[in-house]
Amino acid sequence: MPIYRKRKREYAQKSRMQKKKAHDDALISVNLLQDENDKLRTFIRQRLGEDEASRILIPDNLQKMRVNKETVHKAKNTTIKAQVKKDAERDFKYKVESENTALRDSLCQCETKIRSLESKLSLRETQLTEAVTEIEVSIINLSRYLVL
Repeated sequence: MPIYRKRKREYAQKSRMQKKKAHDDALISVNLLQDENDKLRTFIRQRLGEDEASRILIPDNLQKMRVNKETVHKAKNTTIKAQVKKDAERDFKYKVESENTALRDSLCQCETKIRSLESKLSLRETQLTEAVTEIEVSIINLSRYLVL
């Protein structure tokens, strides 16, 4: 076998392996983003309650979109199949990243609301403590007045 054919075969094998690795890395990235997305959704639901969370979050059925395999199978040419699959995966990854960004923004808003409510609660506790102290002083003064 001539050397150029051997080199061409080796290059093709190397190219296929690189493509497979890139594809696997993209799938891992998508899975990690989906896991993070699920964790963020759960956290928001726990913090806000189901009603408020459902108003803020994108519905689960849209969030769970996957690569449409029928579209890939309908494509007749293998290069078209590869391109359709690649486009679908890219679009899906973009949607997951966009939703994660939106969820992070919602989480920041929720945390800001929580901090605001906590500060209001702390202020109210301080006011109540002061009011209780004033009442105690008034009771002491009244008890002195009644003793005299």
